[in-house]
Amino acid sequence: MLDNALEEFEFVLTNGGAWKSERDLVVHILDEPGWEKVFHRIKMGPGKVVWFGFSQGKPVFLLPGGPPSNHMTFLQLAFSAVKTIAGWREVDLPLIIMQLAETLKEQIDWTQFIHGRLIKSENGQLAFTSTRQKSRLQMMAASDPIVKQPDGWSGYRRVKK
Repeated sequence: MLDNALEEFEFVLTNGGAWKSERDLVVHILDEPGWEKVFHRIKMGPGKVVWFGFSQGKPVFLLPGGPPSNHMTFLQLAFSAVKTIAGWREVDLPLIIMQLAETLKEQIDWTQFIHGRLIKSENGQLAFTSTRQKSRLQMMAASDPIVKQPDGWSGYRRVKK
């Protein structure tokens, strides 16, 4: 099926199987001759275990199977690549600067993406608050924006006005 997809389409995007365990068959297939791996595992959470490379000269993304990791690697990596291949001029997701309703946990080892909601702050402005739910799927469903906390930043602090 992978060979057929590579012959028929401009790129291939798979879901799950990016870890490289014995059950991750797609990784093992693309590890064979002809696969040009560009990266495997990046400093991003959720979504650390993602593969990207070329097979038969075409881009191939192996996205993680967990919903939050799959969602984030698609939004942050694959979506821009797909739009570029399709000829779009604007390929980045929209970014806005907003206030925080809470201080976010320090994370300096990798770029962290935090799901949240917009609420009215004490001064009437819209502010970001992280989403806390019983499961990660509920967290994603209850979220509006996503905050990007870049690698190397010690944390975002709530600003009181």
